[in-house]
Amino acid sequence: MTTLAVLQLVDQDGQSRGELSIRCLPKGERWGDLATLEITESDSIPDVRLLEETDYQYRVKIGGDGHIAELEPSEIFSPNSADLVDGRLRTGRVTGTVRVSIVTQGGNRYTCDFEVRSRKLNYETEYRRMMLRLAEEGAELLQSSFAPGSFGGFQPDQISDAQTLYQRFAFLESLLDSEVFAEAVDVIRHRPYSRHEIVDEVVDPTRALKPDRDLARQLARPTGRQQVFRPVAGMESIPRTVTRQCHIETLDTVPNRFVRFAFEHWKSLAGTVADQLAGSGVSTDRGRRDARRVEAHLDHLLTFPAVAEAGPLHRFPGDDTVLTGRAGYREILRAFLLGEVATSLVWEGGADVFSAGKRDVATLYEYWVFLELARVIESIPGFVFDRSELVVRTKDGLGLNLRRGDHVVLGGRGQRRGRLVDLELAFNRTFGRDGGTGGSWTVSMRPDCSLRIQPAEGGWNADTWVHFDAKYRIDQYSSIFDDDADKQEATPALTNPKSDDLRKMHAYRDAIRRTAGAYVLYPGKDESQPDTRRQYHEVLPGIGAFVLRPSENGQADLAAAGHLREFLTDVIDHAASQGTGRERARYWEDVTYTGTGDEERRYDYNPTLELPPADSSVLLGFVRSPRHRRWVAEQRLYNLRADPERNGSVTLDSPVLNAEFVVLYDSNSNEVSAFRTTGALYVRSGGDLRETGYPAEPGSSGAGTHYLCLGLGDLIEPPINGQIAREMAPSDGSPVVRSWDQLAQARSGHRLRD
Repeated sequence: MTTLAVLQLVDQDGQSRGELSIRCLPKGERWGDLATLEITESDSIPDVRLLEETDYQYRVKIGGDGHIAELEPSEIFSPNSADLVDGRLRTGRVTGTVRVSIVTQGGNRYTCDFEVRSRKLNYETEYRRMMLRLAEEGAELLQSSFAPGSFGGFQPDQISDAQTLYQRFAFLESLLDSEVFAEAVDVIRHRPYSRHEIVDEVVDPTRALKPDRDLARQLARPTGRQQVFRPVAGMESIPRTVTRQCHIETLDTVPNRFVRFAFEHWKSLAGTVADQLAGSGVSTDRGRRDARRVEAHLDHLLTFPAVAEAGPLHRFPGDDTVLTGRAGYREILRAFLLGEVATSLVWEGGADVFSAGKRDVATLYEYWVFLELARVIESIPGFVFDRSELVVRTKDGLGLNLRRGDHVVLGGRGQRRGRLVDLELAFNRTFGRDGGTGGSWTVSMRPDCSLRIQPAEGGWNADTWVHFDAKYRIDQYSSIFDDDADKQEATPALTNPKSDDLRKMHAYRDAIRRTAGAYVLYPGKDESQPDTRRQYHEVLPGIGAFVLRPSENGQADLAAAGHLREFLTDVIDHAASQGTGRERARYWEDVTYTGTGDEERRYDYNPTLELPPADSSVLLGFVRSPRHRRWVAEQRLYNLRADPERNGSVTLDSPVLNAEFVVLYDSNSNEVSAFRTTGALYVRSGGDLRETGYPAEPGSSGAGTHYLCLGLGDLIEPPINGQIAREMAPSDGSPVVRSWDQLAQARSGHRLRD
């Protein structure tokens, strides 16, 4: 275990002019199973390897030409004093090669490099797998959307931008470093394709030869003969040479010629990259070493007999059955086609992921997660997904439309629960504080990936948003869902994502309108089922975490992708269904908050109410006289006309019959009586009412023919007076239902006027 590393600071001529010492902090030599500082012997990376998100001590020693004026990159150095010679070095989150540049007050510049590793043990492998996935995605989209007609052989162009050239090379490198490519090369090396040829072999006719018609013809040839001491077949002279046909095995076949062509072609590209990076003037040492490594590897592959003995390729053998069908060869052909298409693709977002040295695995994981989400959604039965928006035409040709900070939307549609469902998968969509249904009501937020589920019929079962954030540095569920507060405090802040990631999921779900779920996707190794937390008994609303890890073929592990597909299928089914609790809650939420403006109503507590004031219904019932009011109070019945021909009559489906309260008012006084209803409903004739002392209407011989009577319970404190009741009721005294909230507003308005 190494706790101190000393890097040589060199000038432009490669001469050592000082030292940069990097030391581990006390008790900071390890992070789990990883050493935080290593010195390696590899030629492909710098000798000193640090660990991301780790603090170190540094000290600079320079002799000769004065004090330090600049120390770059400044974001990783925290000097103890203005002279910049010592302090803390914080690696942060970017992995790959870091070039330190020191400028003295005398104007001299000295540099050194070190490597920053991810906390993942196999981050190089996962980086390559995810790059392979991006290369395949770009190739597939280009082939399906723009249908290139042929691949006549790629000639590396002299691109002046070394970084762009390296990005193209990185796609190819991911293909050549894949497990599939290595297995294909092994097959070709040990079981190459060969064929048998019939060739003419020159032989000495004095040797024992198998007689046949052709030999007899050659022996009888009159020219080029020689004398023999002993007659042969009765002849004193025979030809000096004869030929015979024989079968030989050869490796000079069209499939092997193609393999040689591909290897030489890739070697040329790698050499071009290495040469251009050498003079680029930027931090490209790692990129140049990567290119030289690939070049040397291909040089070694060209020595295999099946390749070395193959001749030049004169045409592209796309129809060769061995190339398209035989193990080993078909993988080389596929790698070549993918490489050709992928290297022709311009990807501006690649600058966020890699340059010739920098390898930001976390950002690459975000891109990879978006592509895998699209692939998983596309695999859900009954849905068609359009990924063509990922490829766009640019001034330089074709581009992969995937860049951090840019909004990209892929659309799909399918059937679920008997209705059409539209899907939108957005990358880096910003939900601004716009006050509408499509934004955040607090501050602008931008999840990595956002899925919008919209039943085509719309209505009050409107769109549903589910958000996903890619968290490459999380290893296991407990990093997110840790209920032990003491354990949480004991974990170093940089390695514990709970306070950030979990709260961000809550923020997405609670702040972005129409959001029902927010989930973390991370490349963990958990063997258990995904960890999802439901607010209630239904799949939404909720938060949670899913493992999504690249496998050898660049796609997500089958088991992890299966869990995510099952969850998304359930979420889409839930959003398309009717009868869910979330649907009902959203309906009443929309009803409650729609059209209320900026007004906030607050009333004194009233123990009479069991439901909110807006949901408590009150029947305003007219009484004709004091005798009518007394009859209602004595009988605990309020009669409503049920004769269709009479004004103010009601039917059995009238909402007035469901009122929770009844307020009795008359035509001229402020006196009112208020009752709670019992929920009982009685059908009575006019005769039935007269037998109980019901007062006849003035000017008539008695009551009407039919009545519907509400059962009344206890008297309650009247919410309004007679004047307000008359203003809120129809002028003809017909029964009408108002909410307690409406009555309270009317009462408040009268108080303000008073």
